[in-house]
Amino acid sequence: MILIGDPKQAIYAFRGGDIVTYLSASRPRQQMTLGTNWRSDEALVNRLQAVLGGAQLGHERIIVHDVAVPPLRLPAGRCPSFDPFRLRV
Repeated sequence: MILIGDPKQAIYAFRGGDIVTYLSASRPRQQMTLGTNWRSDEALVNRLQAVLGGAQLGHERIIVHDVAVPPLRLPAGRCPSFDPFRLRV
Protein backbone atom coordinates (compact mmCIF):
# COMPACT_ATOMS: atom_id res chain seq x y z
CA MET A 1 0.00 0.00 0.00
CA ILE A 2 1.24 3.47 -0.85
CA LEU A 3 -0.01 6.42 1.18
CA ILE A 4 0.54 10.00 0.11
CA GLY A 5 0.27 12.77 2.66
CA ASP A 6 1.61 16.20 3.45
CA PRO A 7 2.34 16.84 7.12
CA LYS A 8 2.29 20.59 6.59
CA GLN A 9 -1.32 20.27 5.40
CA ALA A 10 -2.36 17.72 8.03
CA ILE A 11 -1.90 20.30 10.80
CA TYR A 12 -4.87 22.35 9.54
CA ALA A 13 -7.78 20.83 11.47
CA PHE A 14 -10.09 23.65 10.36
CA ARG A 15 -9.62 22.38 6.77
CA GLY A 16 -10.34 18.79 7.74
CA GLY A 17 -6.72 17.81 8.29
CA ASP A 18 -6.16 15.13 10.91
CA ILE A 19 -2.68 15.20 12.38
CA VAL A 20 -3.20 12.09 14.53
CA THR A 21 -4.17 10.03 11.48
CA TYR A 22 -1.24 11.40 9.48
CA LEU A 23 1.24 10.56 12.24
CA SER A 24 -0.18 7.06 12.63
CA ALA A 25 -0.11 6.39 8.89
CA SER A 26 3.36 7.85 8.36
CA ARG A 27 5.23 5.12 10.22
CA PRO A 28 6.05 2.93 7.21
CA ARG A 29 9.17 0.90 6.72
CA GLN A 30 10.19 3.13 3.86
CA GLN A 31 9.32 6.80 3.67
CA MET A 32 10.06 9.03 0.69
CA THR A 33 9.76 12.76 0.26
CA LEU A 34 9.60 15.05 -2.73
CA GLY A 35 12.90 16.87 -2.82
CA THR A 36 11.97 19.54 -5.37
CA ASN A 37 9.33 22.24 -5.10
CA TRP A 38 7.85 22.66 -8.60
CA ARG A 39 5.00 24.93 -7.49
CA SER A 40 6.81 28.03 -6.24
CA ASP A 41 9.51 30.30 -7.55
CA GLU A 42 13.08 30.07 -6.38
CA ALA A 43 13.17 33.47 -4.66
CA LEU A 44 10.11 32.71 -2.55
CA VAL A 45 11.23 29.21 -1.52
CA ASN A 46 14.72 30.42 -0.59
CA ARG A 47 13.30 33.13 1.65
CA LEU A 48 10.81 30.79 3.31
CA GLN A 49 13.54 28.23 3.93
CA ALA A 50 15.66 30.92 5.58
CA VAL A 51 12.80 31.77 7.97
CA LEU A 52 11.20 28.35 8.53
CA GLY A 53 14.00 25.87 7.78
CA GLY A 54 14.18 23.20 10.45
CA ALA A 55 11.07 24.44 12.28
CA GLN A 56 8.83 21.89 13.96
CA LEU A 57 5.19 22.46 13.06
CA GLY A 58 3.25 21.30 16.09
CA HIS A 59 5.00 17.94 16.41
CA GLU A 60 8.60 16.75 16.51
CA ARG A 61 8.05 14.58 13.40
CA ILE A 62 6.71 17.44 11.28
CA ILE A 63 9.78 19.44 10.33
CA VAL A 64 10.26 21.95 7.53
CA HIS A 65 13.03 20.44 5.40
CA ASP A 66 14.93 22.31 2.71
CA VAL A 67 13.95 21.49 -0.85
CA ALA A 68 15.54 22.06 -4.22
CA VAL A 69 13.94 24.62 -6.51
CA PRO A 70 14.15 24.92 -10.29
CA PRO A 71 15.69 28.15 -11.58
CA LEU A 72 13.72 31.35 -11.43
CA ARG A 73 10.63 31.26 -13.64
CA LEU A 74 9.18 34.76 -13.22
CA PRO A 75 11.46 37.42 -14.69
CA ALA A 76 11.80 40.51 -12.55
CA GLY A 77 10.56 42.77 -15.34
CA ARG A 78 7.13 41.11 -15.35
CA CYS A 79 6.39 41.77 -11.67
CA PRO A 80 5.71 45.28 -10.35
CA SER A 81 7.43 44.45 -7.06
CA PHE A 82 9.82 41.54 -7.25
CA ASP A 83 9.96 40.87 -3.53
CA PRO A 84 8.11 37.56 -3.11
CA PHE A 85 8.27 37.49 0.68
CA ARG A 86 8.14 40.23 3.28
CA LEU A 87 8.38 39.69 7.00
CA ARG A 88 6.83 42.44 9.06
CA VAL A 89 7.41 42.71 12.77
